Amino acid sequence: MTSCLMILIAAGFVCGGVARAATLPAAIAGNSCLPEGVVEQEGNFDTLHKMRQERNKKAAEAADLVEAAHEALDRFECEEAIETHKKAMALRAEVEASEAAIERLTSGVIHEIFRDLKEGNKEVRTRATTRLVELGPEAVVQVAELLKSSDLDSDVQARVRKIINQIGNVEIDESGLWGQWAVDAEASSEYGRPNWSAQQACGKPNTMQAGDQQTAWATKQQDAGAEWLQLSYEFSVRPARVRIHETFNPGAVVKIEAQDAEKRWHVLWKGKDETRDCPGWLDVRFDPPKFGTRVIRITLDTSLVAGWNEIDAVQFLGEFADIPASK
Repeated sequence: MTSCLMILIAAGFVCGGVARAATLPAAIAGNSCLPEGVVEQEGNFDTLHKMRQERNKKAAEAADLVEAAHEALDRFECEEAIETHKKAMALRAEVEASEAAIERLTSGVIHEIFRDLKEGNKEVRTRATTRLVELGPEAVVQVAELLKSSDLDSDVQARVRKIINQIGNVEIDESGLWGQWAVDAEASSEYGRPNWSAQQACGKPNTMQAGDQQTAWATKQQDAGAEWLQLSYEFSVRPARVRIHETFNPGAVVKIEAQDAEKRWHVLWKGKDETRDCPGWLDVRFDPPKFGTRVIRITLDTSLVAGWNEIDAVQFLGEFADIPASK
């Protein structure tokens, strides 16, 4: 082990029970640098979108390689650990080199959006608003800073600030998916109101201890068979992941569905809920459907796990689709 450690120190990588100093942050973005000619353009939204996608892909690959290097070292396979770590560091270098280019292009896109909000017709302004939202939380700081020096009228500035507040509440996961917490909810039944109501499943988790807590949703009766919880979110996305925070007698979820624009339900996932920790998370991933949605429904079979099966919060993740028509 001593000779192995010396090799790893020389390679700049010490981990595996000693120190894991070279771990990559999973949320780092990655892409090749933007070509010089494109950077000089006022803004290219499609190019920016592609850069972000590639960035997130490389970030995920780098994180996986770091974990693989750790695992190799734990098996005392030093050469494999070093080579895998080098690949991860190379990806990290690409990620870091691209950040300035992404920031410059984002600035150009924001200026382009502001111009359309100021000078465009209704259709152009609507499209600009959608693009401003689609820039996502990553651009919130830049949008806010550029807004200070803009010459937009007070009504448009107020609209932009509202969007900043909305997208500022969105979270981005390690693969670049938009993560949201429910803003409204209803259910097949509720134990009470407001305590144990469907509305308790809105927002971020606030039930941190297992047990029969009034800050989570509970059905009117226990062990009653099929029950459902329907949740609505701020922005429409193409769903790819759902995280359910179960806080009492977990393991009863059997199906997750999404509602399309015609209010038809489509099954995203159907299976066995293996959640045993309490509080615990049922984390389900699936291939995104072709449609966007802001409404999902979770079905439980409450006869599967004795007692009330309570849900505290549900995070809905997906690829941005569009802003609500009412916005």
